[in-house]
Amino acid sequence: MLYYLKRVIAALIYIFSNYIVANIPSWSIRKLLYRCMGMEIGHGSRIYMKCIVRFPWRIVIGNNSVINENCYLDGRGGIIIGDNVSISFFSFLISASHDSSSGEFKGVSGNIIINDNAWIGANAIILQGTTVERACILAAGSTLKGHTEEGFIYAGIPAVKKRSRNLERLYIQHHIDFFR
Repeated sequence: MLYYLKRVIAALIYIFSNYIVANIPSWSIRKLLYRCMGMEIGHGSRIYMKCIVRFPWRIVIGNNSVINENCYLDGRGGIIIGDNVSISFFSFLISASHDSSSGEFKGVSGNIIINDNAWIGANAIILQGTTVERACILAAGSTLKGHTEEGFIYAGIPAVKKRSRNLERLYIQHHIDFFR
């Protein structure tokens, strides 16, 4: 009985988060509601409208980070996003999946960690058990599973190291949009 009650509560939170909260045009109200659902959101960070969020109580976002419109944040396995991270439109952070060799379609999950000053390009996919190190870029349309090296650009399917980012210094992002 308790198992089914937990499933119903999780489903109701999913509906509330993605059909109501995600469509509120005020960031201040969305932030308050996400925090009430257990998400940790740092100072100056933003989750823009129409993002899909699963298991918000397993998502931590640092300071001055932005998740643009229409992204998918699957917190089932846990997501940790550092400071000054930019996640571009239509990106997917998928922290849980299934074991392809399991006759029971067994679930598998793992943290996604995106460290400070990383930039995730549009339509990128990050899978469970992945760590994006500080100051890395994952190019638009790429798929990443595994670990990156600090300060490099990764691209492709699967994403591979292309070159150094050559970032002169770490930066602080500033967001002024109130209605996105």
